[in-house]
Order: sequence, then C-alpha cells, then structure tokens
Amino acid sequence: MKGAAIMDVFMRMNFVPIAVSTYNDKNEVLNTSTYSPVRAATDRQAPVFAFIPSEAEDFYPPQLRGKAMANFQHGIWTNPEEAPDGLLESAQVLVGAWRLRDIPLEFLKSRGGNLEYLCLLVGSPKRAITRKHLEEGLLVSNWGNICSPVVAEGALALILSRLRDTHWHHDELVKHGVWNNMSPRSVTLIGKRVAIHGFGNLARALIELIKPFKVQLSVHAPGVPVELIEAVGARPVDSLVSLAEDCDVFVEMEALRPDNYKCINRQVLSHLPKGALFVNVGRGALVDEEDLVEVARERELKVALDVYQQEPLEHGAPVLSIPDGLFMPHTSGPTKDSRHICGALGLQNLSRYYSGQKPLYVVGPEDFDRMT
Repeated sequence: MKGAAIMDVFMRMNFVPIAVSTYNDKNEVLNTSTYSPVRAATDRQAPVFAFIPSEAEDFYPPQLRGKAMANFQHGIWTNPEEAPDGLLESAQVLVGAWRLRDIPLEFLKSRGGNLEYLCLLVGSPKRAITRKHLEEGLLVSNWGNICSPVVAEGALALILSRLRDTHWHHDELVKHGVWNNMSPRSVTLIGKRVAIHGFGNLARALIELIKPFKVQLSVHAPGVPVELIEAVGARPVDSLVSLAEDCDVFVEMEALRPDNYKCINRQVLSHLPKGALFVNVGRGALVDEEDLVEVARERELKVALDVYQQEPLEHGAPVLSIPDGLFMPHTSGPTKDSRHICGALGLQNLSRYYSGQKPLYVVGPEDFDRMT
C-alpha cells in the first residue's frame, strides 16, 4: 500500500516476532534483537500511528509496516491532519513524527484523558508538546542517538561543500554562465586544524568520519574527562576562545544548556583566524547570530549553517546576509532512505512499553530544554 491508501486502516493480522538490527557507520550489522510485542487488550489501549502519507512511507516502508500491523493488530493508522474526531484524544499511545503537533494537555491521563505514552520517531518533541506535558507525567521517547552517523555525514557534507565553494560554483555556472575552474576560492579539508565544540554521540561520529582526512583535532567539552577526548586522537582545550584561536574549521556540536545560551558570541568568533570556516549543526541558540553576521564580514569567515535561533527561518532573516554563506533548512538529520531505522526503534519501544519496560531514549524535562 502507498500514500493515502495506508492511512486510516484498522488491520488484524497474525502476531509475529520482529527482528531489529543495529548498524554501524559502515552499514555492518552490529547486533540483531528479536522481540514479540504484547498485543494491547483493547482498541483504546492499542497504539495510534499518526503520520501524514509521506512520513508513513519513509518511517514504515512496506515490509516494516506489515510487521507493525501484524504485531499491533489493533493499532490504528491515521493522518494526524485528517484524523476523525476523538481518535487522537482517545489514544493511550501515540506514535508520530514531525507532523504530529500541538497535543492538548487535556489529552493526558493526569488530566482525565487517556494519553500515557508519546512514541516519537524524530528528535525534538517541541512541535507536539510543552515542558508541562512532561512535568505532568507524559512518557515521551525519541530517536535518541541512533541517527548520529547520518547527522555527522550531513555535517561533513556541509564542511566539504563550503570549503570547496560548491554553491558558489553552481551559481556561477548555472545562473551566470561562467566556467571558472581556476578559482582560488576552494580549499581542502586534508590536514586542516578542526575544532569541535562538544563531545556527544554526534561529535564522536563526525570524528570517525573525518579521520581519513588526517586533520588535527581539538575539542572543547566541559565536564568530559580529557582521557576520553585524547582516546580518539583529539587535543582537549579548556576554553572556547582557545578552541577558536587555533583552527581552520570550527564545528559547533554541543548540546544546549542554560549556561551556554549564545556562548558562541563576538568574544569567541573574533578569535577565529581570518577566512576560517564556522559550521553549526548543533543548536541554533548556541550562537549569537547578530554577532556572527558582524564578525563573518569583519574576518571574512566562511559560514555553513543547518540550525538557527528561530526555526523555520524567515525569508530575509539577517543571518542570510552573510556573504557566500551556505544555509540549509535543518536537513542534516536522517535522510529519507534512513528513516526506517527510526521506525524500527519505534516498534522496539512499543514492545518495551507494553511489556512493562522503560522505552529507550526517554525525554525528560532537562532534555526537552536543550532541544530546538
């Protein structure tokens, strides 16, 4: 089934186990777990899979969708934008992605409703809920760190594209008809000094990807033991200013916390060498965009951004005025052909929930505060 045909179906099929495999960045199977989810006793208790057609196709391609329908035979599949009255409101378990939005607090069991568990197949739940939902007991899980290799790949693509000025050459050739293959603008990543702010799953995945480029790595990650940073061949740095002073490429990948809001400001950016590359694939709120616009012009910085203070970014936003900036609309996340991994994780978490286990990658209030 494709498109709208998979929506609003109510299927009862044979109950079969699911095998979910975990892969490394080389697409090699690390381990495979088989589990048999507990079937919900009633339709009300069964999960409601709320996806627009394109999301359903990406997260649950035919084979995986068939297993989902078989294992959760009382489950209901619906389009959240066209759901029948009362369907989402009556759900005990909701499974969704980006287009599942604005869940009223009144849906929560703690408020007299039914909703106990929100199984998200994406990163941030802020489109769907507020911090208050978590404080009032809603169980929420997301994609956790399973997408880190794919996001790191997106970060590497930004780095290479901006260093090679692919967007500029594209415009010269397509828009202006200029064949300029002798441009001095392009530079290589090989052997460069790469500074990374952060040392989470995403940063460590990027470090593995850029090792073949024989870069000189430095990392600033407050609270992380220096031995862990040194173990991956990087040099620990004790301040953001020191990190900025000694690099050709600065990559922002830190998690957002109350104490580092807009920590990448003029004081830090002004210490970047003239012509250095600044990349942000972490959190938009880590960067003072007004300072970035000014310093980028003053220091002739190369800039590549995938996240912003305010998303979606408005047309004509000041940050877009950075000369020759490479701007992406927060697309370094899972690619269309990798989203089935998140769908499989969702089935595993449903299994854990119905069998009385804690789902993987539960989102708490403090996690919520760090998200975009």
